[in-house]
Amino acid sequence: GKQLVQIALGQGQASIAINALKAAANSGDWILLANCHLMLSWMSDLEKIVTEMCNDGNMHEEYRLWLSSNPHPSFPLNLLQRGIKITTEPPRGLRPNMLKIYDLISDQGEVECSQPDKHRKLLFSLAWFHVILLERRKFKALGFNVPYEFNESDFCICHDVVTVMLNNFQEEV
Repeated sequence: GKQLVQIALGQGQASIAINALKAAANSGDWILLANCHLMLSWMSDLEKIVTEMCNDGNMHEEYRLWLSSNPHPSFPLNLLQRGIKITTEPPRGLRPNMLKIYDLISDQGEVECSQPDKHRKLLFSLAWFHVILLERRKFKALGFNVPYEFNESDFCICHDVVTVMLNNFQEEV
């Protein structure tokens, strides 16, 4: 059967991605290149490879290439124009955003913390802060000196820091 090959792009992943692209194009597998925004300098090479593959027409008919990326003005337009675009937007309102962020936490699995009561309270505070920042986006920079896109990866890192602090500094917290 067909399979999905996932490659998280980052430093040193270009040759792995190229080999996987060519293999999947021949076998009819699907390939997902995740975090394309982390390798913008390589996107022009990917654009050439995709153009060449489309012009040759030697691809398996079931071959699919999926790209995931954060929005970036330097992302090659030709890649965007060749495919179907799917975007995700955060839900509107505090409650739906809180539900989404708690769903993200539950997807990550159970967190090992030596102070579960304090962890639960700090997690709620962090989630509340996160959704307030998400809701503030509609006001642009009004009330803030510098606009900043506080996203899910920022939340996850903050959550990890809270957990580490609670585990390592039990008496002080």
